[in-house]
This record gives sequence, C-alpha cells and structure tokens, in this order.
Amino acid sequence: MSLLKVENLSVQFDAGDKVVNAVDAVSLSVEPGEIIGLIGRSGSGKSTLTRAVMGLLPSNANVMYDRLELDGGVKNAAMVFQDPLTYLNPSLKIGWQLKETIRRHLENKEDKESKEGIEDGSGENCWARAVRKVQPLLARWKDRAEVDEMAADLLETAGIRRAADVLDKYPFELSGGQRQRIVLAIALACRPKLLIADEPTTALDATVQRQILTRLRRIAKEMDMAVLLVSHDFGVIVSMAERVLVMHEGKIVESGTPWQIYEEPREECTKRLVEHARAMSAAGKIEKGKCGIGMSGIVREGEVKGHVTQKCSMDVLRVEHLSKVHADRKSFGVDDVSFAIGAGECFGLAGESGCGKTTLARMICGLATPGGGEIYYRGERLASIGQGRDREQIRQIQMVFQDPYASLNPCHTVGWTLAEPLILNGETSCKTREVLIAKMLETVGLAAEDAKKYPFEFSGGQRQRIAIARALLSEPQILVLDEPVSALDTTTQSQILELFSRVQKERGLSYLFISHDLQAVRRMCRRMGVMYAGRIVELGNTKDIYNEPWHPYTKMLLQSVLPSNPRKARRNRDVLWACEEEAGQGWTKGCPFAGHCGYVMECCRKTKPPTRRFPNREVACFLYSEKHMGKGNARAQV
Repeated sequence: MSLLKVENLSVQFDAGDKVVNAVDAVSLSVEPGEIIGLIGRSGSGKSTLTRAVMGLLPSNANVMYDRLELDGGVKNAAMVFQDPLTYLNPSLKIGWQLKETIRRHLENKEDKESKEGIEDGSGENCWARAVRKVQPLLARWKDRAEVDEMAADLLETAGIRRAADVLDKYPFELSGGQRQRIVLAIALACRPKLLIADEPTTALDATVQRQILTRLRRIAKEMDMAVLLVSHDFGVIVSMAERVLVMHEGKIVESGTPWQIYEEPREECTKRLVEHARAMSAAGKIEKGKCGIGMSGIVREGEVKGHVTQKCSMDVLRVEHLSKVHADRKSFGVDDVSFAIGAGECFGLAGESGCGKTTLARMICGLATPGGGEIYYRGERLASIGQGRDREQIRQIQMVFQDPYASLNPCHTVGWTLAEPLILNGETSCKTREVLIAKMLETVGLAAEDAKKYPFEFSGGQRQRIAIARALLSEPQILVLDEPVSALDTTTQSQILELFSRVQKERGLSYLFISHDLQAVRRMCRRMGVMYAGRIVELGNTKDIYNEPWHPYTKMLLQSVLPSNPRKARRNRDVLWACEEEAGQGWTKGCPFAGHCGYVMECCRKTKPPTRRFPNREVACFLYSEKHMGKGNARAQV
C-alpha cells in the first residue's frame, strides 16, 4: 500500500480578475521508505504541490483532486522549508521552539491514549476519569528533564553536537546550516512517516549541503521514513533520489530513474535542465598542470611574478588585516583578512556557512564597524557609515544581497524603490527619474511598465534583477555581490550571471563575488580566496586553485560539490563527511581546521599557521613552511 497517493490534483489561485492555474492534474505516489526527487524550474509548481498535500495553501487557493490519501493523515507527515529563518520565530529561543513541538506531539499521543482508556473503562466514576486526565499533565511537569534530553537527542540526530549551547540561542545567532538542521530536528520530533523537504539545501554551501543530505539519508533509513525531496539542483536530486519526477508549468511531464532522466531525457524542458546542469559542471574546467605552481613551490612556465595581494596603483579596493570579533566574544567573525581587487576585476570569495563572508562584505560596505584593520578605496581610507563614511564613498560601493525579497520593501512599488537612490544622490526631477528607472529596468532585462508593480508580483530571478538595478542606479565602481544566485534554479542562475558579465563589460565595474556555489565562482572570477573560520586560508588564480588546491580545507570543499552525473553521484553518495561542525564556533590556539584535517601535526594544534605568500598563491598552512617543504623549494614570504 502506498504511503501517499495523489490522483489528478489541481490548484487554482483566485487573483482578483483572473484565475491562475498553478498545478494541473498531477498524479504521483510515494511508497514507505522511498526517496523521491521532484525537480523543475522556479515557478513550475513544485512548492504549491507539496503545500497542497500538507494542507498549507492560503484561502484564495482552490484545491481539486480525484484522490489524495496519506496513510495515517497529515499528522504522519512533516515538512522542511527552504528558508528556515522565515519559519523560526525570531523572538523565541531554539530550545523553546523545539520543546514545544515535542510537547505537542506527546500531548496528542497521551490525549488519544486517555480517550481510549475512558471509553474502555465503562465502570469508572467521574473522579477516576478526572484523575486519568490529570495524570499526564502531572507527569509532564515531572518529565521536563526527559523533554530536554529528547530535544538534545534530536539536535544531535540532525547533526548539531553542542546541543546545549544551541538550545539557548535565538535563530539570528546561528548560521544557515545550523538553522536548517534545527528545522529538520523540529520535523523529526513528530516521528513522521513522510518527510517533505522543499529545497532544504538551496542556500547552503557545498560542505554543509552534503552533510545535510548525508544526514537526511541516514535518518530516513534508520526511521524507515519516506522522503519527497524538492529541488532545482540536479546534483542534489541524483545524489539522493531513487526515482525522479520532472515538473514543468504545473504538470509532471516526465519520470524515471536518475540515470534515465540524465542520459535519456525525452521532454524538451528536461533536456534544458540537463544541459544547464552539465554546462555549470563544465564551466571553467581546464587540463591539470597547465598553469600555476605545484605543491613544491616551483615556478612553472608562463607564470606571472609578484605576490597575489601586492599593492598596486590599479587597485580600486584594498583590505588590510581586517578583523572583527562576534558580540559574544567567543569567536572571530573575521580574522586578519587581506586582499585587493583591481579595476574591472571580479574577485571571488568562497567558504562554508558561518565562516565570515557576509560579515566581511558588510564591513566593506560600511554596514558594520571593523574591530581592526583598514579598508582603502583608490588609496583613500574608508570608515564605516556610523563613523563618518561620506555619501560619495557610500555611493561608490554598493551591495546586492542574497535574498532580494527581504531587501525590497513589500509596501513600495518597484518604481519608488528604484527612485530612492536617485533622490539620495540629488536627482530632484521626477521626469528625469522616470526616464532613468525605465532605462535601468530595460538594462537588467525587465520592462519599463514593471516600475508600477510590487515585489510579490515577480519571480525570484526578477526580484534579483530589481535589486541589481537599484545598486546600479547609484553608478558605483564596486559591487559587493553576497550570494546573488544561491536561491535560484540553474537556468535563472545562468541568466543572472550573464547579466553580471554584460554589465561589468559595459560599465567597467569591479565585483566582490561572494558565493558558496563553487561552479558560479569558477565561471565568474579570475582570482578567488577560500575562507574558513574567519580567515582566508588560500588565495590565488581560480583555475590554479581548482586544478591543484593546496590547503586541506580547499580540497575538502572542492570534493564536496555534488556531481550532476548519476554515476559519479552514486559512487560518492555513501562517503561519510566527518566535518559536521561549522566554521568559527569558538576560540582556538591552533589552526581551526586541525580537528578535521587528515594532515594535522602537533604544531597545528598549538599555533595558528601564518599566511605564506608564493609567487602566484597564498596559503595559511604549516605544510608549506620551510621546515616541511625544504629550503630549496620554499620560496615564500610570511
């Protein structure tokens, strides 16, 4: 018997003067213990379908079906959403939210048992029945320690080791990977037979993504739980699913094994999905050993002399020894970071959740005050906005945020949102502003009429274009792009990256491109830095780092990328990733990666490795010291 059976399910939304068909006659089934992948572009109806199954659609949705059966009802199903910060209460600590779910689940179970007991005990008097009802409540107060223990166990099951510390924190104090694990723990508190995971790893870096998926697969096996995994990422689907459903324009157009979908796609939309997945995997690939320096430090033919972060008159942005300690004084947000960006250059910054990328970006834009170090724009020292950065300096460095919907005011039209930077920069003529806004909307691939619409009327990719337009209207010289494509499907990602490339060529902009998507970094950036626990542990030419990573963390990061080829994914799917703690979670005397490194030495546990500069690479690792490389080859500066 199927755990979930859906036949001819359709969903229509009443949008005032028109009706929008979001899901059209979809049929599917999920067997007990089965992992099914549901893939499709943004707007294809994936999330609407899963919410219809769970009964979570708004009041203006009309759900129609011939059959919708879930074994045991909705109480035997749980859902993990894409953005955990949206679904966690920001004013309540994690412990309260997790324990509330545990208590509710226990209450339902005890109420059911109590009700069955009273019905069976026909000879009981009223007092005995009252005592029977009160007993679970009294027991619950006595069993607070048991609930606390259950909460800690659930967090550990979801991959969080220091559970006691996390239970006492608020959602905003945690990284994206930690919040996603907490949402998974809350879902598991219900002991579901079916778990619906809607884009559970979309906004997570490669290492955390693989950890979450490995953990989810293990939990599903141990609990004999079925999983309906929704994603636009082909690598995620083929690494997890036994069967794949392809959704397009509200319909399931194709189904099969991961191998069949990848190697023999029948529908045109499926072919495009596979083509984009292959193109992103192949972007930037070169033959090994063609350029860069080897691990011996010997300079090879065609190498450019000079240090990677040398001071240069062409640098538009230079960061020197920038540091910031978190407010709790327990960990570094940014620890002694230095790099430079040249005119017209796109410099990439990669690293896992919580490593300090966004904190660094906020300091560069003046939104946060550094604890130490300097930031220079064209040789001029920059302060934070709160400490005297003037309007012209603010205008020159603009930021595009990860979530455009959160950064756009939902109460304002797009036209008003885009007018704000023009007003702040002194443009007083309404007619001139309208012309500039219309021209900018066309530049980013939207229509002039879109200025009259509100943010909720656009897709994720369109909202990101609006955010880009707002940043460009200030006519900056530097754009700080903080995870600009992480929440978009592969097709939309390609379109946005092409837009960035075109705008950069037309305007001569410099980019700080921050992303956990290593394929996007490889496609966009000539140089890149790899960040871990607040430090840049490796910096150099992107091609060199991809072909021959030096730092052990960089190697692990590159190996964590999920391949879109099902055969490669199948070979790697059962690899256990032991590094399940995220970066920057505490003070440490030695190297913060020492606990996860296969090359760890005694010196790594006692002293933080200094950054060693080679002619075309920088690396913070004792493996590349004179002692371990030999005096003849260690041509490095500390």
